[in-house]
Amino acid sequence: MMLHPEGRAVFVEIPRTGSTAATVFLRSHGWFQNGARGHHPLPMTMLGRHAPISPEARVLLRAQDVPTFAVVRNPWDRMASAWRIDNGKEGDLERYLKHGRFMHGKLDILRMTQVSWTYGVEHVLRYETLEHDWDTHIWHLPALPRDGFARLNVPPQPKPDWTQEAIDIVAKRFAPDIERWGWTGPTIVT
Repeated sequence: MMLHPEGRAVFVEIPRTGSTAATVFLRSHGWFQNGARGHHPLPMTMLGRHAPISPEARVLLRAQDVPTFAVVRNPWDRMASAWRIDNGKEGDLERYLKHGRFMHGKLDILRMTQVSWTYGVEHVLRYETLEHDWDTHIWHLPALPRDGFARLNVPPQPKPDWTQEAIDIVAKRFAPDIERWGWTGPTIVT
């Protein structure tokens, strides 16, 4: 998670949601990682990038009126992004979802629902409309830099071949996210 240099806001970095672009942008404006050298971490919260806000830290942030924000992403696109990162090791997407890094255990950060990451987060931006949402939310979050946030340029990526079983695996695992934000899955082209 990223902290404002004067403690005026917190950004929760959910994996595979554009958080790298946001982190690079915020770092260029003096924000730092939770627990970075020379800075005190939020209490009872894991150090580093991908860490949800602990209940204790959430109480502290609310008491001090510190706004929090995060970016969420369609779970099928998010899992396709994770698959691309591991593609050379994991094979096809369905196999990845059944047996790959995605299945390593309850605490694997890719398996956590975005609903659990955003519990207590006040401002949720969407990956699909990130630049627009950023520009909209800067008026609610005065600590956010106002100068031209943009996603990192990413070269064209391979598209996974979605099977109905792969679609169903993601739908079942991330049902709370789908229900909360109303996403729809990919269609199978025959």
